[in-house]
Amino acid sequence: MEFTTLLNIDDKVILQDDEGYCFSQDSVLLANLAEIKKGAKAIDLGSGSGVLATLAVLKKGADLAVGIEANAAEVDRATRSAKLNGLEDKLSFICGDVKDIRSLLGAGKFDVALCNPPYFEANPKLPSNGARDMARRESGATLADFVNAAAYALKNKGEAWFVVKTARLAEIISLLVGAKLEPKRLILLKPKPSSEADVIVIRAVKCGGKGLDLKTFVCMKEDGSFSDEYDKLYSDIAK
Repeated sequence: MEFTTLLNIDDKVILQDDEGYCFSQDSVLLANLAEIKKGAKAIDLGSGSGVLATLAVLKKGADLAVGIEANAAEVDRATRSAKLNGLEDKLSFICGDVKDIRSLLGAGKFDVALCNPPYFEANPKLPSNGARDMARRESGATLADFVNAAAYALKNKGEAWFVVKTARLAEIISLLVGAKLEPKRLILLKPKPSSEADVIVIRAVKCGGKGLDLKTFVCMKEDGSFSDEYDKLYSDIAK
């Protein structure tokens, strides 16, 4: 059943379906942590409900954002969300596979690429759960396809921002370097100070120079309340 999710930015909403894959905190953290300049052009690869593209415009001040999504129902919902939010002139969504990006868009058009790819590799032994499984587990496009799509879409010195499981860190670094997207920042996401990080946000620059920094972002204090850095991140709304 379709429902609306408030974004806590004015009265803006995202349409979702409880039978599909609903966006997670990881996507929201990626959108908030990504450094997007006002007036930038952003692309959301595997856009799903369109939350990354929407937040790039609403919170970071991107001039426009385009989402590419293989699931036609998600594209329809994201398009209707944009209309509900009065953002039709800034947000658009294309139904297509990131593997086919060359037939969908021209090269080197975007300043920023955002991507929350399926976290897990394909496993034919596991039963498929339709759209929800497609969003969580590779069923078509692979991590390599998402990386190559970002490299194709970005301008020279454009930035790619990915969120992935730490178990795939070595894999994505290798893929990024191979696609001439130089990793520049790794942000370990920890639920609490005492917790191990199992998700990481990666910033890479197309044809960027050498140099990599490592940061840690803690979401909650040990008592379960939000951390100071979490509160600050979510209060910095683009004006």
